[in-house]
Amino acid sequence: TSAVMTYGALNLSHRNSHEAPEPCPVDQPFKVTVKLNDFGRTIPKGHRLRIAIQNQFWFVLWPQPEMSTLSVFAGRSLINLPVRPPSDLDKHVSFAPPEISPPARVIMLRQENHAKTVTDDLATRLRNTTLFSDFGAWRIEDRQIEGSAKAIDRFMIHPDDPLTARLHSEYAWSMKSGPADVSGIAETELISDATHFHLSWKIEVSEAGKIVFTRQQTRAIARDYC
Repeated sequence: TSAVMTYGALNLSHRNSHEAPEPCPVDQPFKVTVKLNDFGRTIPKGHRLRIAIQNQFWFVLWPQPEMSTLSVFAGRSLINLPVRPPSDLDKHVSFAPPEISPPARVIMLRQENHAKTVTDDLATRLRNTTLFSDFGAWRIEDRQIEGSAKAIDRFMIHPDDPLTARLHSEYAWSMKSGPADVSGIAETELISDATHFHLSWKIEVSEAGKIVFTRQQTRAIARDYC
């Protein structure tokens, strides 16, 4: 078995600089350094570290417009790991218990519920990934404040066509406190073609069940160095 401990990402057009990206060379070797996210972990004796390399990371990263072939020449590759050796001084180190203020009494009116669903359409070969996050509903007892929140993120893509990538995100929240009774919803959709991202969004705010504000917009954003 294996477990993910950390990961890093690099747009190869940014291999020399994030301030001044440049086109990625084709059919010629070049060196890159990929920084992994910082983390701390004790590796048990006998375990091994494994590095996996891939040229797309859907749905964490939006895919490039074309499927690419990446050749890795690993003859002189290396991994720099900061290693802290054990020390006899560690047994003399101690920390006082953390101090926090007494928490407010919160009553859950609806329990949290989270789910991740992946479905494959056998006819179209489209893969749909749905992340459902119901953060529940609650009441802060001594302040008589009630709130709730819920989010759904849907990701769709065809494994052979990066331009089919689509994200549809929905978020809803509500808050009640005394005479105040407000709620809001937000929807965002992102798709892309070879040259542009196409972003659409809509927000809607209600007070006491009546819509008091709404706005929506669509933008085309050029894809640079893709």
